[in-house]
Amino acid sequence: MKGKQTALFPGNEDKVGYWITPWDEEPFVSLKKEFDFDCDPVPYPRPEGYNGIVEEWGVRSYVNPPFDGPHTKFSSWAKKCVLEYQKGKTVVLIYPMYSWLRILVEAGVEIRSIGHVNWRNPKGQSRRSPMPCFLFILRPKEKVNE
Repeated sequence: MKGKQTALFPGNEDKVGYWITPWDEEPFVSLKKEFDFDCDPVPYPRPEGYNGIVEEWGVRSYVNPPFDGPHTKFSSWAKKCVLEYQKGKTVVLIYPMYSWLRILVEAGVEIRSIGHVNWRNPKGQSRRSPMPCFLFILRPKEKVNE
C-alpha cells in the first residue's frame, strides 16, 4: 500500500494532527480485507512536500484526513474524494460525525441536500442559513394503515 501509516506520534514533525488508523482492530481488519486498499493519500509520516490533495490516488484509497496543520480543510478532502471517485476509483473516507446522524443512518434514512435556506421570522425578515441544509427522511417499509 503506497504511503502506509506505520507509526504512532513519534515527534509529529510536520505539525499535522494525525490519529493513526488501528488496522489490527475491527472494523478496519474487515475493511482492509473487503477493499484491498492500494493507496493511503494521507500517509504517516508524511513525506517532505507531499500533499495528498494534489497527488494522484490509487484505484482503492483509504482516506483518514488530518485534523490540524497544513492541508486540513475538510471540504478540500471531500472534493478530492469526489474527483477520484469520478475517475472510476473507489474511495473510503473516514470522518467523525454527530451521534444523532449515526442514529438516522443506521435506521435507513434518505438524505437530500437542499442547500442554503432563506429562513423567515414572523415579521417576514429573511436570514440565509450559514450552512447548507439537508432533509432526513424516514419512510415506513410497509404502508401504514390509516
